[in-house]
Amino acid sequence: MPKVYIVNRAWEADEKVYIVNRAWDAKEKVYIVNRAWEADKKVYIVNRAWEADKKVYIVQNAWEAS
Repeated sequence: MPKVYIVNRAWEADEKVYIVNRAWDAKEKVYIVNRAWEADKKVYIVNRAWEADKKVYIVQNAWEAS
């Protein structure tokens, strides 16, 4: 199972997902809270919903993906 890291600042994720607030380990799926979104190789971040691809930068209410 993929590891899920809880962070306060932005981290670079490559095949790994760094998530702020609370998070669950999932099998190629990522659940991010405040509200839970289900993603399949894509990551939906809450407060506002965005799509990311492999690399995910998450900071509170904002993120950058490249």
